[in-house]
Amino acid sequence: MSSEQDQNRRLMRSTLAVSVPTVVSRVLGYVRDLLQAYFLGTSGSADAFNIAYTIPNLLRRLMGEGAMTAAFVPVFTRMKNEKNKEALWKFANHFFFDLTLIMAVLTVIGVITAPLL
Repeated sequence: MSSEQDQNRRLMRSTLAVSVPTVVSRVLGYVRDLLQAYFLGTSGSADAFNIAYTIPNLLRRLMGEGAMTAAFVPVFTRMKNEKNKEALWKFANHFFFDLTLIMAVLTVIGVITAPLL
């Protein structure tokens, strides 16, 4: 098998590893919306669900898909290309530790303030 075929197979696996979970997530989101519409309709409960769902979804988008990813990937790639493995993994560990700490603090704040809503 040629190197080009190996590269094509890796590309296909990487593409599937990203696209299949995305499609599954979209389908499950659609099913969630259908069930919400069926059981809650346009009631106040539906509004409460949507508001309660908005905050965690926003945090997921910011921390998992948005600004954090845009900030992390270029720095990680540059450090990887410089081949300084110790600094690379030190940076990654600090980054994800800080991200986890921030999310934990936000979660505690959310749990404490939830009854006030």
